[in-house]
Amino acid sequence: VEYHQLQSKLQGQLNTFLPFVWEELKDGEFFFRKPEIEEKDKSHSCIIQLEFKKWGKLMVQIFMQEENFYVTFRTENSQLHDSLSRESAKLNKQFESANLALGNLTLKCEKVDFSKSIHRGLDFKA
Repeated sequence: VEYHQLQSKLQGQLNTFLPFVWEELKDGEFFFRKPEIEEKDKSHSCIIQLEFKKWGKLMVQIFMQEENFYVTFRTENSQLHDSLSRESAKLNKQFESANLALGNLTLKCEKVDFSKSIHRGLDFKA
């Protein structure tokens, strides 16, 4: 606990430990951000970085602006990409049933580089 408190203070962000076990997960990070300067469109973003033993790296970027959500999935694994593509209609329906507007859903099969994500905002490491 003291380590995470120190990290939070030094980095100016919340750093916490989430104790859960997911056998197939090698590593994972969540980043939540809102603009430093208050904007009238109230945009927020979330980046989820997961590395699975079987599937490799998956990055999910979620951006909310003016009550519309823009979601991008990036994976290096073509099988995971195909599975996400097959299930994308379910995600659209879940947004609709929750009365949320999905502005765009993008699925990309490409090299995923976690080091390029911006580490600013609310940071949870799992």
